[in-house]
Amino acid sequence: MVRAEQQKVMQFKPDASTAHAQWVVRSYSWIPPNPPVPQTRRWMLRHNAIEARNTMLKTGWRRCSPPVR
Repeated sequence: MVRAEQQKVMQFKPDASTAHAQWVVRSYSWIPPNPPVPQTRRWMLRHNAIEARNTMLKTGWRRCSPPVR
């Protein structure tokens, strides 16, 4: 997901390496045309990650392709 005015990209992805239905949530700083720069990484339970993503969509974030490094 991207929010251009904040120059941020967020990536929500299921983490296959855990047995507790966790998702990895990564944030990137992004100033086009440069590639996104990794900022943070954290793990969330699946339902919390989905709720956070849905809230972000309602507040102006939009879907995009995964960041390319």
